[in-house]
Amino acid sequence: MSKTTKSKKPSGWKKNVKSKLELHYNEKDRLEYLTGFQKRNQLKKQQRQVYKKQQLKSQQKELKQQKRDSLKEHRLKALQDLERIEAQQQSSGSKVVDETQQTNQNQKVTVTITQI
Repeated sequence: MSKTTKSKKPSGWKKNVKSKLELHYNEKDRLEYLTGFQKRNQLKKQQRQVYKKQQLKSQQKELKQQKRDSLKEHRLKALQDLERIEAQQQSSGSKVVDETQQTNQNQKVTVTITQI
């Protein structure tokens, strides 16, 4: 014969009838929450795309500014070199005999032959 035993609660336990918690759902809000996962994920994806576009634009703007600054610095240096050479020519009294210019792949080369 098998004996079945029922679990008995300790005698100190009482039913807590007063503090039972009841949940009431608004069906429309519940349905929106359950079906809104895809919408929320798409919204997050769009926000990430906007953020990436902003980051890309700011990086491109930064690169353009660096390029401008570098070009400006290069032009200034070339102008200073030219002024220095002209000042040397004037002070030494040298005379320009021949001047030729050559261009090769975005580079301009000027060859000046002077007589001292």
